[in-house]
Amino acid sequence: MTLITHPSRAQLPRQISASTRTIALTSAVGSGATVLSAFDAALDNAGIGNFNLIQLSSVIPAGSSILDLDGAAAAVTGEWGDRLYVVMAKAEVDLLGEEAWAGIGWVQQQHSRKGLFVEHHGSAKADLQSEMVNSLGSMCEKRGEQFESTRYHLRGTTCAGKPVCALVVAIFEPQAWVSDWAPPPGLQPLYLAGPGEVRSQSQVTHSVAGSIRRAQARWRHRRT
Repeated sequence: MTLITHPSRAQLPRQISASTRTIALTSAVGSGATVLSAFDAALDNAGIGNFNLIQLSSVIPAGSSILDLDGAAAAVTGEWGDRLYVVMAKAEVDLLGEEAWAGIGWVQQQHSRKGLFVEHHGSAKADLQSEMVNSLGSMCEKRGEQFESTRYHLRGTTCAGKPVCALVVAIFEPQAWVSDWAPPPGLQPLYLAGPGEVRSQSQVTHSVAGSIRRAQARWRHRRT
């Protein structure tokens, strides 16, 4: 087992600027031969169909600005298959005449701009609005902090025959896959050699080389 240690880690405080990110929020609907393909069509219509989505929970970082695109496709800079961090609500139906509604609600503090998201889905628009207001009210009360009034974005569609999907998505940021990774300067690999015993890489290399020499000597001894 290898341990990576960084002796100056405690001297690297986290830096937060007054405005660190813009979170784009949009929505879309899609239809397809299956529920899954309807979901894929909705992602494509939202502008994020070619990313690998990583779903986050409900916390808006301090310094965030929420940009509601009002249903327009998001223009996300990235390559095919990149990771994309999102908060997402989706609803899918495949029965004729049924409705699918999805929504994201959010609150933020006036000065810090930290806040909370909630994601809900259902078959009725009015129920969705009520659930988001109740969820955010409870979450804010639990934290004992003051937030601005609730805002929300809803999207719905009706099944006309083929399966359909409605989704609302808050897009944080894309991230490329790193192929040529190297340890940052100052990282020191250590190895667990046994219970309570830690060795450096040079010590492990020397120990392995010694074991090989001893094995070779025993083999030569048996041959003679």
